Amino acid sequence: MGRGRELQHPSGRVLVPTDDAPAMYLLSLAMEQRTPDCGMIREALLSGRMPVAAALTDDERAQARYTGTVATMDAPNLNELGYSVCHITHVGLRRVPLEERTEVELVAHSLLFLSPVNMFVVPKEYAGLGELPEFVDEMDDARSFAARAN
Repeated sequence: MGRGRELQHPSGRVLVPTDDAPAMYLLSLAMEQRTPDCGMIREALLSGRMPVAAALTDDERAQARYTGTVATMDAPNLNELGYSVCHITHVGLRRVPLEERTEVELVAHSLLFLSPVNMFVVPKEYAGLGELPEFVDEMDDARSFAARAN
């Protein structure tokens, strides 16, 4: 997968493949009521406090510019606390190489992937439920209800 390495998109943007670790990191920060700005995120990425992967293989680490893992992040590890992070709106980008995605697709993906509003946690022993459409629909209904209540 090449997590942590930089890819040059035809648009000029630099892309960094990851697993779900950055999403867990930002949700963990939100749960602690920490609201980083872009500068803080960039510094956390450069310093390894923002993970690009749960763990990197030796080959990935050798090719990576960014090497943060959940073991080095400065936020609670939700997996160690017994939770699995799920997304309400599907965010996977596996079928088409990142370099072939349009800028609009990449921005939309990033917003859905990294927004705590699009995430919820379930106990790890029920992690499979978080992927079922019926369960995700219920979480989306709860998010909509909460938005109307505010």
